[in-house]
Amino acid sequence: MADEGMVGEMLNLLNQQKEIYSRMLEISVEKKDVLIGNDIQKLKAMTAEENSLVGKSQRLERARMGLIADIAQVLGKQQKDVTLGYLADALRGQPEAKEIEDVASSVRETLVQLKQYNELNRSLMQNALEYIDFSINVIRGAASNEVHYASPYGDDGGTPSSRSIFDAHR
Repeated sequence: MADEGMVGEMLNLLNQQKEIYSRMLEISVEKKDVLIGNDIQKLKAMTAEENSLVGKSQRLERARMGLIADIAQVLGKQQKDVTLGYLADALRGQPEAKEIEDVASSVRETLVQLKQYNELNRSLMQNALEYIDFSINVIRGAASNEVHYASPYGDDGGTPSSRSIFDAHR
């Protein structure tokens, strides 16, 4: 089996990922209310924090995949075959096996919830954009359909204008 240092490092990386995904879920839950309340400044701050967390998550995922590659090499397996389930099975009977299963399960559950909230928030943003588009079109339509009244006597107020709607070639 892979050495204890690798297993400990894997658990450390998984726990860090779990914390990041949990924070991202908290933000997504909050974001729903922010979108409904139309608080643009808070939405900007939340998006900036989300972007930071995504960057951290990507770095952790690269480190985790590198560690999986190292473990696969030590075990003489292909990297695609060394999953968290495989590691937990290989560590059966050791306390790390249960930890890996628990953390992996927690991460999966958090990611499912995160996906649900992200879909809800995407839908809320889409509705807001459609409303904005509708409002702009209504305003544009109202502006282009303005009725202009002109005196039939022309601008000088004297003699009636000789132009009519039938004077197409004038």
